[in-house]
Amino acid sequence: WLEARVCSAQDLQLSPASFDGACCRFGAMFFARLPEVLARVSRALVPGGRVVFVVWGEARFNPYFTCTSGILSDLGAPVPSGDEQTATVFELAEPGALAGRLIEAGFVNVQETAHDFPMVHEDTTAAQFLARQLARSTPLAERFEQLSAADQAQAHVLVAEQMSGYEQEGRLLIPAQCLVVRGETAP
Repeated sequence: WLEARVCSAQDLQLSPASFDGACCRFGAMFFARLPEVLARVSRALVPGGRVVFVVWGEARFNPYFTCTSGILSDLGAPVPSGDEQTATVFELAEPGALAGRLIEAGFVNVQETAHDFPMVHEDTTAAQFLARQLARSTPLAERFEQLSAADQAQAHVLVAEQMSGYEQEGRLLIPAQCLVVRGETAP
């Protein structure tokens, strides 16, 4: 009695009223055509069907994403070409932004809740944080590589200084915030 599908929301091709619920965790901010996606999701849900989206909260509550990029900017690292048009994790971070889009798309009983939590990075110290981020993010690594050797060394020092406040017993507990936005299709 259960069917689950993992699929691209951008190309969602489902029969009308064929699902009871839909969820998307940390992806909605990257949808190129959010109104079209929401319309497709709404069509695929039964009357009274539920939808839940999780997106990152505002930048000021998410230093994991802002610390390194901010320091690289301060040191003069250019943004890779083409990134000016690219969506960021903060596209829907403003309170009410995604909830408003759901309401515009016809969802009802829309609710938004902010959740604060620590991002736990086991076996990672403040001094290791930049190297780990550079290994995980090609855009950050490309920016970092464009700095002089002296500025690269300075970036390691500055990032470690900022992250040191989150270090506890050989791991990092970095504060974070996400927004959970839920709604229903009209009955």
